[in-house]
Amino acid sequence: MLVDGQLAGWCGILLTEGEYEIAIVLEDRFWGEGKAVFREVMGWAEELGHQTIRLHLLHTRPEYRFLRRISRDVFESEIMGSHFTTYVLDVR
Repeated sequence: MLVDGQLAGWCGILLTEGEYEIAIVLEDRFWGEGKAVFREVMGWAEELGHQTIRLHLLHTRPEYRFLRRISRDVFESEIMGSHFTTYVLDVR
């Protein structure tokens, strides 16, 4: 992902255990770009024909009200020993 011509991080859609999930990793100085990157990746999910997609945020991150509002489901999960808040989103 480029922001003003600079590499801000990476993002993609992963298939994990039969579910599609969004992965977004941004360099600290680009954290304010997260919503724009999220919208871009959700557009990719729609283009690829995915029906639902998951987003896992580390439990230390604050809850994002906009994500809760647009999510089909929100729950706590554990992945490789770390705790996450998982948002399940309808792509369309």
